[in-house]
Amino acid sequence: MPPLNRLPPSMFSIVLGLAGLGAGWRQAVALWGAPAIVGEAVLLLAVVVWLVLAIGFVARAFTRPGDVAAELEHPVQCCFLGLAFVATLLMAGAVKPYSHAAAEAFLWLGLAGHVPFIGWRVGRLWTGGR
Repeated sequence: MPPLNRLPPSMFSIVLGLAGLGAGWRQAVALWGAPAIVGEAVLLLAVVVWLVLAIGFVARAFTRPGDVAAELEHPVQCCFLGLAFVATLLMAGAVKPYSHAAAEAFLWLGLAGHVPFIGWRVGRLWTGGR
């Protein structure tokens, strides 16, 4: 099975964990003087993982749209797509100390995906979709 067939949106949970650890480490630097390089390395890893997953998921959406559509109709898998947008929002915090413009781009990209996704999910719930 090619790698794109095994790339579900739930993989974005990896980014959430890394971004949370990196952000927590940034606080440890401020509070306890922990070495800053550790937190920044973890956040860099989060950005790299996000980039790989984002490219892979977009490629999968174009090459295997039926698989993505089936996930969106699945009663459990459908909600994991929201992780991609939340991970994108967390990338804004990861890059903010280095580039305000990149942080804003991540923010608006995440919001542009998350708000319609939530509207669609809640709309389906309100209309008896589950």
